[in-house]
Amino acid sequence: MSRHLALRCWLFLVSFLFLPVALSAQQTLGGITGEVTDASGAAVAGATVTAVQDQTSLSRTVTTNAEGVFTLVNLPIGNYSLSIVNQGYETQKYPGILVQADRTTTVNAAMKVGQVSQSVTVVTNFTEGLKK
Repeated sequence: MSRHLALRCWLFLVSFLFLPVALSAQQTLGGITGEVTDASGAAVAGATVTAVQDQTSLSRTVTTNAEGVFTLVNLPIGNYSLSIVNQGYETQKYPGILVQADRTTTVNAAMKVGQVSQSVTVVTNFTEGLKK
């Protein structure tokens, strides 16, 4: 009887070694990436890109690099609203961006020259731009 008890204890302890592997397979994070350009197609460096999750109001902000590219990683899954702001351009707003587990949604933006008080809201279907 004690041999069976020892075997059960050993199996119980070994099962905890594999628990982190099983849990890490349940990915609940995704991302949003894209390129910000002006009306002529030139990269807009230094633009502020903010993603706000609709359900929780979680907010993440990044800045575009010299090529106008931004990447928001490790976003909890859900729907997001994205806004892109840069001095001398109209604010661009993209509501309804779906972030799915272990996927990156691409949102490219073309900024329009404008005043600081102007903003544009773009509505489209972002599920087509998903890539793994």
